[in-house]
Amino acid sequence: MGLIHYEQLEDGFDASANLWNERFGILFNEINGNLDTANIKNGAITSAKLAPSSVTSDKLSVDTYIDDNGWTVTDYGSKKSYRYQNPGNIVIGGNAGKEVFAIPAPQGISSLDSVFFSWSVQQVSQEVIYTAFIDASRRDKVIVRAYNTQGVAINGHPYIFDFVVEDK
Repeated sequence: MGLIHYEQLEDGFDASANLWNERFGILFNEINGNLDTANIKNGAITSAKLAPSSVTSDKLSVDTYIDDNGWTVTDYGSKKSYRYQNPGNIVIGGNAGKEVFAIPAPQGISSLDSVFFSWSVQQVSQEVIYTAFIDASRRDKVIVRAYNTQGVAINGHPYIFDFVVEDK
């Protein structure tokens, strides 16, 4: 039971100003800073009932850290998102393909099949085509391969990979 409760007044009861001030004071104090789960039923406060911009990101309990596998984790409490950025340069022979790197899945995710996975790459030209995929045999790491589309070797081609994983 919350702090707000109701006690019936009966005929002959002394309804003084102090009594009314005390009763309204309880309501006033409860509504102005003491409402909690004992006073609000589950699902009572929805997005539609909140004023625009009334809940800002600094009021949310969001924890951001880097896990042991190098992923930046944003923990929203009920959901997590993971981001891994990998900048580098590639050296690759003409008309060749090679594995550039492999990264383990975010800590705590044993199979990338169970999450949303996306990736993008920024590069200065289309000399190299990159692919990123989930390891077919183990499903717990991302493998990046590069393919040279030119007939000559490429030395120091810059790239920035951006991987995003989110709980489904």
